Amino acid sequence: MLKKDGELLVYALLSAICMLIVSASFILPVIMTKSYALPGPKATPTQQTLYWVVGFLFYFSNYFVITFFNTALEPRQFRMLHIKP
Repeated sequence: MLKKDGELLVYALLSAICMLIVSASFILPVIMTKSYALPGPKATPTQQTLYWVVGFLFYFSNYFVITFFNTALEPRQFRMLHIKP
């Protein structure tokens, strides 16, 4: 399929770039604040909640990017498979 339409690689490249940007937007602040350890038993409920909320937002953002680019890619692949030469 890539031999027929090499432009499909653009979707994968853009998806990878966007995922790196999303990952950096979460990882860099965590590294800068040195808060990469799990909240211990002495952590306040607010710290524990914040840890889980940030984790969920990271998960949601990454999967949004994945779904967005796969959704953009699917109709093009579908058309390529169903067009007769």
